[in-house]
Amino acid sequence: PSVAPGATIQWDFSDAEPWHLRIDNGSTRAMPGRVDDADLTFHCRLVDWIEIAAGRTSPGRSLLTGKVRPSGKLRMLLRASKLFG
Repeated sequence: PSVAPGATIQWDFSDAEPWHLRIDNGSTRAMPGRVDDADLTFHCRLVDWIEIAAGRTSPGRSLLTGKVRPSGKLRMLLRASKLFG
């Protein structure tokens, strides 16, 4: 939470329902569905995100190959490694 206080990250999956993560002081939560005020949105397939989360695929490589396409406040990408690392 200290890395991105008050931020919202959205996953817009092409093959599954969307999810979002709200990072609040003491009440961070992940929930299904879209939000209108996402700071950063990842557009990808669920299977590609699972490969990243499992450590089988490099996040940087997924960005370069277009498997993951971010939008929104792209400076949040710099913080993402600290959030998910």
